Amino acid sequence: MAEIDIRNQDFGTIVLRTTTSVVKKYPKTTAAYVIGLSVLLFATGFAVDATRQRLYQEQMFDVEKLEMGQLEEARINRERAYQHYYHSKGWFSCDFRCTENYQRYLTEAEKCQVIEDERNKLMNKARQTVGIFSEYGVTDARRMFWNAWERGKNTAKNMSWWDALFMGTGAMMGGRRRDEDGLGVILRLVGRVIMNFVISLFFSTVGFIWNLIWFVRNFEAGIGGVIFWILGSCAAFSMLASFILGMVAVVGVGAVAVVKLGDEQRRRGVGNRQQRRRVHYD
Repeated sequence: MAEIDIRNQDFGTIVLRTTTSVVKKYPKTTAAYVIGLSVLLFATGFAVDATRQRLYQEQMFDVEKLEMGQLEEARINRERAYQHYYHSKGWFSCDFRCTENYQRYLTEAEKCQVIEDERNKLMNKARQTVGIFSEYGVTDARRMFWNAWERGKNTAKNMSWWDALFMGTGAMMGGRRRDEDGLGVILRLVGRVIMNFVISLFFSTVGFIWNLIWFVRNFEAGIGGVIFWILGSCAAFSMLASFILGMVAVVGVGAVAVVKLGDEQRRRGVGNRQQRRRVHYD
């Protein structure tokens, strides 16, 4: 691919040429991206008839009742037993009282796990009532994805905050290189921010796709579950690719503006020097 001089071309032209080249070179990847983006934007799931909807709501009511009652109490007892065990153990030893507290904690944890398994069975039964491609299945999958996405963004924000803090502290203490001006520091920080978001959102997307396997298995949908997982994975990676492309576009527009501004300043500087020479010679 020939090199493109961004000084003499509009950024939109560069994007159009690059996009056209990628589509021609990777048609299958482009098709998967378009399918995933369409699923992400337009897929809402099939409507459920009134009978199944009523049955689903009754089953989910049983799930919520179990969660708010027995499961919540079991979790509180488990946490209380763990705190008793934690505060009774020593640094490197566990006496008789500590051992008893630990056994009590294991007992409470086992009781809690039994109730959680019962809750999961009831929820899976309710999900199988409406089906994985229903509006309920699609909504749950969307909620799971956006929760993972928000966790990834929060992680990236925290990493970027610490990078900005360390870079600012280093600059105040004289750690900045002599040949690096304020613009260089800003560009380096922007690069780290972009990298933080790319890494965090990538791992969040991979985590969602992994958890989607177990989500699909709960519906026991067979080949339909496999298709749902493939479409969900395409949608997740399409969102990640769109986010990265958006950041690259913003940075690209800024880079083009900076380059053109630098060229304009240099031209003005050359024109001013030539004008001063003419005045001096006259």
